[in-house]
Amino acid sequence: MKKIYYFTIGITLSIVILAGCSRPNRIIDNTQDEWKILMATDAAPSALTLLHQPDNAVTSSDIFMNVNGSPLPGKVTKIIEFREYLYLLIPSAYQIIVIDKNYKIHTVVDLSASQRIPTDIAFGNATTGYIAHENDTTVSVIDITNFKIARSITVGSHPIAIAGIGNQIFVANQASNTVSQIDTRTNTVVATHAVTVAPTYIQPNSKNGHEVIVLSLGAGKLDGEPKTAPVVTFIDSARVVTAITPLDNELFGGADAKPTGIALTSLDWVFIPVQKGIIRLDARSKTDATLFLDKEYSNIYYNFRRDELLLLNNTVGTITDGNGVEKTPGFTLPFNATFIIGL
Repeated sequence: MKKIYYFTIGITLSIVILAGCSRPNRIIDNTQDEWKILMATDAAPSALTLLHQPDNAVTSSDIFMNVNGSPLPGKVTKIIEFREYLYLLIPSAYQIIVIDKNYKIHTVVDLSASQRIPTDIAFGNATTGYIAHENDTTVSVIDITNFKIARSITVGSHPIAIAGIGNQIFVANQASNTVSQIDTRTNTVVATHAVTVAPTYIQPNSKNGHEVIVLSLGAGKLDGEPKTAPVVTFIDSARVVTAITPLDNELFGGADAKPTGIALTSLDWVFIPVQKGIIRLDARSKTDATLFLDKEYSNIYYNFRRDELLLLNNTVGTITDGNGVEKTPGFTLPFNATFIIGL
């Protein structure tokens, strides 16, 4: 606790500043605040619906169709922003459609010949991407100057999520219960990290620049085995596991808790949606975890431009600051979404 004293004639005012659990948050001036939410609808094929904020007006019910004159070839399961492009992952069509910030098609990465599903993509540098294929045991290395597949790297079974930090790429192998670490300088696997059952989500810690956070669902979430609680594993790019944190608190749902995503804010909080609400884990101590917001959310996205979390419960969205404190107003989507992103 700190005390700061201000003195006036004959009067002493003391102001006590309490240092609580919340970290300092940056101030956002909302007087002229306008931004957008892009959502992929839960349809086959998807539509890309654009919402203007904060008035929640639908700017376009399908901006992809409007700009390109044809619908998407399937359901978009993930949208990844990298530099000047958005990467639309469409597993059912074995495609990644790359569009610019005006929603115009730049190129199509077509993997239909190999029938390898594009499940996730990460980037090692400005010219190289890495595609995880959940129906294979490989990661494709793609040259994003010409969008050609350069080579494949063998990893574990069912590589479902991928993330890059520095010159290292980490791949969550859901069926192998491992994380493969690839050095982008040699494009070889330099370490294989054992983790808890069903590693499904992976988040780079861009703030410290040398760590990834892996979220395992735990046993029994994908099959009929006895259930165990989710676990978070912290892996340093120096090829070592630095912490293992079970999320076994009964307030989180215990063994029944099934995460639906992961996000890390600039304030070093890790947020994980489960049925009971949102788990907030301290990325610095790696142990302090609490439960926020008593709703079940199917989508979580960190809007780094505004230091905000977007949380989706069916079509009703919640916005929180970087500490997880709910803001008003939220937002409402016109359709169910498979993925949302703040622009």
